[in-house]
Amino acid sequence: MAQIAFIAGTFSTFLFIGSNVPMLWKAYQTKDLHSYSKLNIILANIGNLVYWVYVLNLPVGPIYLLHFFYTITSLIMLVLLIRHSCKQTSRQAWFKRMMNWKIFRGYGRSSPPSRPNYRQTGRLPVGSPCS
Repeated sequence: MAQIAFIAGTFSTFLFIGSNVPMLWKAYQTKDLHSYSKLNIILANIGNLVYWVYVLNLPVGPIYLLHFFYTITSLIMLVLLIRHSCKQTSRQAWFKRMMNWKIFRGYGRSSPPSRPNYRQTGRLPVGSPCS
């Protein structure tokens, strides 16, 4: 029975590793980490360090490989996050500030669509005092 558990643990470890490799590869190639939460990456690293206290008290097995991989993955994501957030040029920062200002002013794509006014539709808005 212990041998079946060891085989299942080893197989699932390689499945988990295989499922995370494409994420790492894409983050490394595109250098775009905007879709990842900074807080999540930081908390994952802290959690991995604390979890090592538990893992080190277990018998040697696939859990060591799996947790080692998760720790390395989290560290790589943290390094990429720090590295690529600091490389932003002043031109990119200026453009980002301008886009944020436009979105705040309602000119960006993410602003909610405005309701059509009387001149556009020829009808008074619902709930107006004249309707």
